[in-house]
Amino acid sequence: MLHLAIRHQAHLVLLDDQKARETAQAYDLPVKGTLGVLVQAYRAALLQLDDIRHIIGTIMARDDIWIAAELCRQVLSSLEAGETAGHDASHHTGGS
Repeated sequence: MLHLAIRHQAHLVLLDDQKARETAQAYDLPVKGTLGVLVQAYRAALLQLDDIRHIIGTIMARDDIWIAAELCRQVLSSLEAGETAGHDASHHTGGS
């Protein structure tokens, strides 16, 4: 997948694996992970906070998705704090 992204100078690469993210970033490819996509969907009003809570809860409960539970909690807390304060701020920095 990275080979194609590099070859075609992708505008965005969707990756959660930390080593793959580092490789993509070394080639100056913009990277977004699962949690980053969720945050973007929330900010675009495509998902409600309850939807995000459910999806992140599902991610944390599954043993075949290896996104750190602490990172999931941080993203959710940031969105919840942003909603209370009238703004939201979060980003996904990786996890495999």
